[in-house]
Amino acid sequence: MRTLIAGAGFCLASPVPVRSPTLYAELRLNAGASLLIPDEYSERALYLIDGEAELDGETLPRHTMAVIPAGKMPLLSACGECHLALIGGEPIGPRRMNWNFVASTPELIDQARQRWAAGDWPQVPGETTRIELPR
Repeated sequence: MRTLIAGAGFCLASPVPVRSPTLYAELRLNAGASLLIPDEYSERALYLIDGEAELDGETLPRHTMAVIPAGKMPLLSACGECHLALIGGEPIGPRRMNWNFVASTPELIDQARQRWAAGDWPQVPGETTRIELPR
């Protein structure tokens, strides 16, 4: 069973809005089933949530992201019932990271740091403490 959560893949399109070419699907395979993973996106990875599976004959470790090389169409095989997440998409350009902030430009990072320092940031429900901005 394939359930498309967001984006497009397997000739399906999710109603969930995305801002870039995205693939996010839940896969559930019965024992002995197999699925060819299409090369619809240049960046793809499988995450084995539960069960046992192989990718092109290699055992997939549970709770580990298995990156699929661009252009490859590997065969996913279920050794028993298994539950996986398939994620992927296209690169969206360079990203910068500073502390907990990720943005496409240094200016956006600076703006986020200034907002945090000023306390102009939504509070997480249930949180009672605030982490100060590192220097």
